[in-house]
Amino acid sequence: MFELSICCLEEAASASLTAEAADLDVWRDNEGTPCAYAYSSGDKNWMHLPGLAQFSFDLVTRTITAFAPSSTTRESVMDAYYRTVLPMALQASGHEVLHASGVRIGGNAVALRPYLVLASQPSRMR
Repeated sequence: MFELSICCLEEAASASLTAEAADLDVWRDNEGTPCAYAYSSGDKNWMHLPGLAQFSFDLVTRTITAFAPSSTTRESVMDAYYRTVLPMALQASGHEVLHASGVRIGGNAVALRPYLVLASQPSRMR
């Protein structure tokens, strides 16, 4: 498992997620608004959840550090850690993570997903 530590963003000037990162991944919500950013730099992986916190995780030391503004509640940081950052860290370290969106039947995994139609793609599912 990973160990989490929470730091105040104002105390950690080195905590940054820059848009110039060559391998920047952007996750968007259903309206297309960016809701998370991620990239790797050296031995660390970074996730930025706008309006909440930045997280770095190190696969070698198995540590995750959250950099959050002092106005962010510990409960919000912990929720983001368990729902978003820890699953990504586990996936990056070689574990399969289903976010409780799957079932095991007869030794096989069945993934469940919501019905979603993107405006730029024709609807093939009914």
